[in-house]
Amino acid sequence: MQKLVPRFGRKVLQAGALVMAAGVLLYLWEAGRYGLGIAPWQMALPLVVMGMGMGLIVAPLTDAILSEVPREHAGAASGLINTVMQMGNALGLGLVSVVFFGVVADDVTPARIGPEYVDAFQHALGWVAAVLGAIFLLMFALPRRPAQHLEGGGPEAAGTQEREPALAR
Repeated sequence: MQKLVPRFGRKVLQAGALVMAAGVLLYLWEAGRYGLGIAPWQMALPLVVMGMGMGLIVAPLTDAILSEVPREHAGAASGLINTVMQMGNALGLGLVSVVFFGVVADDVTPARIGPEYVDAFQHALGWVAAVLGAIFLLMFALPRRPAQHLEGGGPEAAGTQEREPALAR
């Protein structure tokens, strides 16, 4: 990851959103094909694909955001990023739950609960895929490449290095 983002910039994040959406669509397809008969091993591939997409988004996005923050505020910005991510996860889970349970009928019979849950699961995954598509589009608003902080020796750092105290010499 450390070499991908400086070279390809926001394209890495966009690829992550597309890979994650592909995993969700694969899961959606499997849920439609296997329904209640889906085995745990059949869920592994979509989950791995979604995890790879998430890996291409989370760490690079944090790096891209922090690259625009002055060093003296990096700790506070990092804490804010984590807080916003946690709130986003909670909000996303809440909204997906609303979509899921909005599909399940209030008067569902025990015989119909399985098929109702499969339908609700597919409906919720469809919304997740749509949100990932919107996230892909929103990533065009990010800078093409994150800013690079140079550690001394660079043109920006010339003349700004602190002098060594006389006692330390």
